[in-house]
Amino acid sequence: MSSSAIPCFGIAAGAALLVLGWAVRRGALRAGIWFAAAIIGQAASLQLVHAGPTVGYQHYLDVAGVARTQPAWLGALLALGLAVAVAAARRWGAIREWVARYFSRGSAILLAGM
Repeated sequence: MSSSAIPCFGIAAGAALLVLGWAVRRGALRAGIWFAAAIIGQAASLQLVHAGPTVGYQHYLDVAGVARTQPAWLGALLALGLAVAVAAARRWGAIREWVARYFSRGSAILLAGM
């Protein structure tokens, strides 16, 4: 983990723990877990952006570079992506029903293509 990533991780982890604590006290643990995961995911995503001090285009680093220089953040994003995929697979029927109710077939295809 690079020296700039350490404070970012600390801030993100602290914010995620605050959200989880708040959610537990309010009886919204499931929502708190997803929100905490979103905070960590956003922090991980931001660490993978190449944005130096000079004027230029910000862009994500290539996967090989990320695997070499930021493996912890890449691992965090992969773990979060897997968690979202598992959760979506468990609720696929409800998701499909909701999309069918609120979108036409063509709109749903365009939405899936995005």
